[in-house]
Amino acid sequence: METSFSTPIGKILLNTNWKTLKWFLEKRHIPSEVTRDFPVLLHVEQTKRSKVEAFSRNGNFSPDSYPRTVPLADGVFTIANNSIFGYVPMDTGYGGAILEWIWYILPIYCCPRGWQSVHASAVLGKEGAIIIGGESGCGKTTLFLRFWKEGY
Repeated sequence: METSFSTPIGKILLNTNWKTLKWFLEKRHIPSEVTRDFPVLLHVEQTKRSKVEAFSRNGNFSPDSYPRTVPLADGVFTIANNSIFGYVPMDTGYGGAILEWIWYILPIYCCPRGWQSVHASAVLGKEGAIIIGGESGCGKTTLFLRFWKEGY
């Protein structure tokens, strides 16, 4: 059964038999005006572990590939132009991690063309906020922790 979510970054069409995923997204969803014409399809199938493993063996995991297969905990996902297809085992012990990944990756993946997402943090001081941004591994968290230790 397909469910539609209107978000600030576009419409997301959810097709899943994983009741927990549907419940999770419904609880976190804040209805918004859609700013993008074409929807993104999110199809997540909760299935036998053997099917997940078979799907995993056939995926293209190269970081430069498109569509790209992404393993996550027990599950495996393929990210394409306007869709995410995922397979999650029925006996997964990592349901929470997979649900959080879907929640955080969707906004990044679904950004309208021309938008860029930024991984950043901010530290509030007496004079205002300091915003820390940069590529992965450049020291954002280390800098944040140093400011925090020094009372910011």
